[in-house]
Amino acid sequence: MTYTVVAFDKETGDIALGTVSHSNSVLAKILTKGSNSKEHVLIASQAFSSPELGGECARHALGGGDLESISSVCRQHDGGEYKQVVMVTSNGELAAFTGGYCIDFSGHQIDRDAKVAIAGNMLSDGGVLEAAHSAFILSSGSIDERILYALEAAGNAGGDLRGDRSAGLVFESDRIGGSFDIRVDDHDTPLAELRRLRDMATRRSILSTCYEWITRGCPEAVAQHLINTLRECAVSSEDPDLRIWQFVVEHLAGREPGRDATLTADDEVIARKLIQRFPLAHGREARVRGIRSGFDRHLSDL
Repeated sequence: MTYTVVAFDKETGDIALGTVSHSNSVLAKILTKGSNSKEHVLIASQAFSSPELGGECARHALGGGDLESISSVCRQHDGGEYKQVVMVTSNGELAAFTGGYCIDFSGHQIDRDAKVAIAGNMLSDGGVLEAAHSAFILSSGSIDERILYALEAAGNAGGDLRGDRSAGLVFESDRIGGSFDIRVDDHDTPLAELRRLRDMATRRSILSTCYEWITRGCPEAVAQHLINTLRECAVSSEDPDLRIWQFVVEHLAGREPGRDATLTADDEVIARKLIQRFPLAHGREARVRGIRSGFDRHLSDL
């Protein structure tokens, strides 16, 4: 039915959950998120998926309950032996449960040293979990990237016994623009599509920093770093939205626009609207006039 990987990043405190299934819209069915003032939790309740059980596990974890006893929470739930749970908290705690009536092959692994837990049911065989664990251990990079490697290895090892149709990836971070929730609800190659969307989300996370920069009054101290990051992302991805924002931030920062990207006619219209609008929110009429005239000169050269 489903295989899921959850993990905690010991360096950043980020947590993530990735999942794949033959069932459509898998993330909508299995995911429970929870938080309080001290921690966040991500939970997959799968096999006979149950948001109610996910909620019980979240309340247990956030209420200070011992995650070693999560099996008792699951067994006390109605039909618990037909269900499977795997979870991670932002304090680095991991837990998993596989009910006795889950369809073979089913099982879970918890590696507390590596801060990763893997669970699956109705898999082609036990090698699926082993492949996911090995790939995670041998990988490097951000925690969501490592989970993607693990899911891809699990899929290559056989994945869901019936074939893979949907996938999802949730990444929770306290950094600006760091968190995302990506879903592939039905696709012939859900993992390949999940990676494509994840790469797009990673590139576009810089836009959240742009929004924050503008609301704080376009501080000069971070302007050049922001421009450089936008330029790198725009050039490497050929994403038109990133090219637009490169020009917008350059103008709002009083910089000459870069010549390493071009704007289409439609992009020009969008960029004009953004450049003219944002400074007005801060009462910078004089600066707006300079920005408009400079931008107009640049566009006339394109």
